[in-house]
Amino acid sequence: MADPVRRLADLIDDYCPDCKVILTHVIASMVDGQVGKVICRRCLAEHAYLNEVGPKRQVFKLHRDADPRLVSKFFEPGVSWPAKSEEKPNLDGYDRWAPDRIKRR
Repeated sequence: MADPVRRLADLIDDYCPDCKVILTHVIASMVDGQVGKVICRRCLAEHAYLNEVGPKRQVFKLHRDADPRLVSKFFEPGVSWPAKSEEKPNLDGYDRWAPDRIKRR
């Protein structure tokens, strides 16, 4: 299917570098029938049309001076994080809104 005909002031989805998400933008300029600049409807920032492409994700890299014991403990396949405790804290006798806890002038 052919691309839809786009005109000035039409709404279009694009990545906003200020908001850091894909949002609705208004077409602000056209160059040779292609979208040139857009204006974000949320933050009103004007930027070049990015064709809904955001920045690449950063890949986590270990520092060269990282402790090998930590690396082997947490980053080897098959090793899982410690299980979370299902125990709930004991809050008997504790009232968050108790009058004796309110600071008075």
